[in-house]
Amino acid sequence: MPPRRYNTPMRWAVLLSICGLLAVLLMCSSPQPAQAVRTAPGGADWQMPYVFSQTLFLPFLDAFNPSIFDIHNQESVRYFYNHAYAVAAVAAGWTGSVSACTPGDTTAEFKASVLQRINFYRQMAGVPLLSAFNDTYNQRAQAAALMMSANASLNHNPPLDWKCYSNDGKLGAGSSNLALGAYGPGAIDLYMSDDGVGNTPLGHRRWLLYPPTLEMGSGDIPYGAGGSASNSLYVFDYPHWSARPPTRDEFVAWPPAGFVPYTLVSARWSFSYPGANFTTAVVSVSASAGSRAVTPFTPVNGYGDNSLTWQVAGSFAPDTFSVDIQGVMINNAARDFHYQVITFDPAK
Repeated sequence: MPPRRYNTPMRWAVLLSICGLLAVLLMCSSPQPAQAVRTAPGGADWQMPYVFSQTLFLPFLDAFNPSIFDIHNQESVRYFYNHAYAVAAVAAGWTGSVSACTPGDTTAEFKASVLQRINFYRQMAGVPLLSAFNDTYNQRAQAAALMMSANASLNHNPPLDWKCYSNDGKLGAGSSNLALGAYGPGAIDLYMSDDGVGNTPLGHRRWLLYPPTLEMGSGDIPYGAGGSASNSLYVFDYPHWSARPPTRDEFVAWPPAGFVPYTLVSARWSFSYPGANFTTAVVSVSASAGSRAVTPFTPVNGYGDNSLTWQVAGSFAPDTFSVDIQGVMINNAARDFHYQVITFDPAK
């Protein structure tokens, strides 16, 4: 399997479309996205919206029902994992051509499988589900994915001389997470793990789990299509600038507080809180055998909510992990947070 590479846009890049109105030209400079290379291995009254558009593919829709999903109940999470994540792959059915620079399209069932994977992670993290994929976002993302595939490279601001260049592709590239060497639900997993030297802010994950986002769009080029497999996930949904919706907890963490299949826990952990200052925050993680070595990353704002990101050493096989975060500045006051992540084997 070829190396996987992926890029994520900065939040302020979306201001490109409104810079003329704001007349703040300095905000209109081109973003400098991070790029990484990876070798692929095989509140109590809050309720998740029971909305899941394009779900004919989903065999057990009730898996997303908030009345039966409880992150603090192992069997509930196991059921959710087995009926919303560990499901059969769906063929892309792509109708385009890399050599002819035809973006084409994937099937409704395939798009539903991608949306299902995104909403799986969002429900696990305790943020509202996406209502749908947006048709315009899909079109732009598909054109962007074609450009990345044809040029075997990633760029949020592709040059005019790129193969298969188009205006839709340019718009998609500037508003999307980008992956090369992965597509469909697999690309969503890649964005969530967010490994690689250039991805320490975990921007791909932060955009995927950003609570105000209502819609996204996905474009995909599968393997064996005459170019590199690729994905463009359109994440700049303009309604996300509206009022922030409620979330299960006051923060958004990955892995989340509660039960989590150990297979979904990667070395990079994140804790997001809107408007927080993490400059002086200190994080520690312990498990049954004692403290784990933690490598903190420099906080970088601009990708969804402000976040603290770090790397945890060792295995994430079934165990209880205690996370302590001290010194988070919220509204000029220091706050501490403590929660537990309980990993388990969903196959047992």
